[in-house]
Amino acid sequence: MKKIIVTGNVGRDPEQRTTPSG
Repeated sequence: MKKIIVTGNVGRDPEQRTTPSG
């Protein structure tokens, strides 16, 4: 389940990239 990354939270936290921050 590592495809739920968002273009905004990607590169922030490898464990918090599942949070749609925008």
